Parts: sequence; structure tokens; C-alpha cells
Amino acid sequence: MLFENINQFKKAKETLIENEGDIDATSNALSEMEEFKSLSNTDIKFAVIELNENVGHRIINFLSSSFGGDVKSLKTSLSQMKDQELKFNQEEHDVHDEFYDLLAKERQLINDKSNPNYTSMMSDISRQKQGLNNRMNELTKMHDDIFNALEQKVKDLTGKSNRKKKYFNAQRADDVLLTKNDRYEKIKAITQKSEKREKDLQDFFGVNKEEIRQDVQDARQDLTKAENELSGEKPEHIPEYDSLKFTTEPELSLSNKLKDLSSLDNDIERLKKLKSLKNEIRGVFMGPEYKGYGEEQRKNIHSVYDQITREINNTSK
Repeated sequence: MLFENINQFKKAKETLIENEGDIDATSNALSEMEEFKSLSNTDIKFAVIELNENVGHRIINFLSSSFGGDVKSLKTSLSQMKDQELKFNQEEHDVHDEFYDLLAKERQLINDKSNPNYTSMMSDISRQKQGLNNRMNELTKMHDDIFNALEQKVKDLTGKSNRKKKYFNAQRADDVLLTKNDRYEKIKAITQKSEKREKDLQDFFGVNKEEIRQDVQDARQDLTKAENELSGEKPEHIPEYDSLKFTTEPELSLSNKLKDLSSLDNDIERLKKLKSLKNEIRGVFMGPEYKGYGEEQRKNIHSVYDQITREINNTSK
């Protein structure tokens, strides 16, 4: 199995690096952390082994050629970038929340045109809306200025070293997936009350929920590419998280796909398709809709994932 969410995955990867690829030390450290209390010690160890096979060993081996003190500085810059993006997401969410409050007041006032203060109150709402637009523009400019400075700092740290650049890109891609997904979840939550909310947001701020959803998918592809560049492997395509069209029993769709592969006589072709299906499930794990599945559904999906891993290992022998 893999971890339950991207936060567990990221924390586990960082801990694996800190422990220089030591599976037992990493597993023991994770079992003491609050965010892993939902997993048994056995589940954690299997997940760390899987992580090390798919991602960890590339990064650990990559770091074996020392960067000196630059790794610590790069990690600081990475943390600052991630924190800045999460801060921007929250501030944007606050602006959107205030915007919908103003729209609600505006609708109430439109239904009360006999109000003697109607004209002045409508003008006040209009000014407040424009104020939110100006505030959003200022937040965006400030965010861009901060990022330009951080990116210049990273360029100075990496210099002409391709190894440092690859290390940074892999770590940064991981953070970008997290922050893009965070923004999508916030916008999805605030617009889900009605289709009109989504249209109002797009008309006034130019924010398109579907484009932001695509940003998450693009970030997932970028992460896969960056991690594979560490080992020179060709990145696989990770499909849309909802492309499996799961219903109430998502594991059945996966099980049926796996059964279809059992009829293939060509081991090379079968191995290729097994890896593709495994990669497909990884896309599901990292997708923004995954947390909406029930605990039993997640266990069943992980069970199919484990079965695929075993079949890949058996086919590769």
C-alpha cells in the first residue's frame, strides 16, 4: 500500500532522506508521529518499503554526492516557497469569502428597493467589491514579488549544478502538487453551494475552477517527471484522478482491470500494463477526490494496489 494522502507521503519521504534510506529507522520515526496514527506499524513499514522502491532510493542515491551546505539552504527556500503559496491560498480564500458576503447583501438589497437608503447602500457595496478586487491584485503582486526573490535565491544556490537543480525540482514539484491541490480544494469548497457561485467568481476575479483543477493534474505530471529525472527514467503518464469513473465500489473497477490483464500471455506486455495500472492508482491516491472515499473503499483500493505490486514482482522474476 501507499500512504493515505499527499501529506503523509511527503513527510515519509523527508524522513526517509533524513535517515539516509534506513527503512527501520524511518518506519519507527513515522509510527511516533500523530499524522500516521491511522496506520498500523506493519502498514507503515510496507508503505516505507514501497516508497523506497519507487522514489526514496533515487533521492537517497542522488544525495550521496554531497552538496555541502547548499542542501540545507535549498530546503529553507523550498519551505519558504511552500509557506508563501499556502499563505496566498488562504488570503485568496478570505477575499472570496468576503466577496460572497457582499453578493448576499446585494441580493437582499435588490429585493428591498423601497429602502430609502437603497442607492447609497448599493454604491457602498459596489465600492467594497472594487476594494476586494484591488486587494486581490495587491496580494497577487506581492506574492509574485516574493516568489521572484526566492527564485533568484534558488538560482544563486544551484548555479550551474544539474544535480542541485534536479534535487530542487523534485522537491519543489512535490510542494507544488500540495499547494495547487490546497487551492483547488478551497475554491471547490467555496463554490459548491451553487453553479452561480462558480460563475460569479469567474466573472469578477477571473478564477476558473476547472482550470485550477487542471493545474493539479499538471502538477502531478510534473512531480512524476521530476522524480524520474533523478534516475533518468522515462516518466509514465498519470491519468486524471476521476478517469476510472468509480461508483460506490471503486475497487471493483480496478479488480476487473486487473483480471483482464491475467489473460495476457506475453509477459513483457503484461508487465507493461500492470505498471501502467499501478501508476493509474497512484494518480487516484494523489487526486483531490480521494479523501472523499470511505475507509473501507480506501482499504480495498490499497488491497488491489498491493496485489498488482505482487504480480509485477512475480512477473519480473
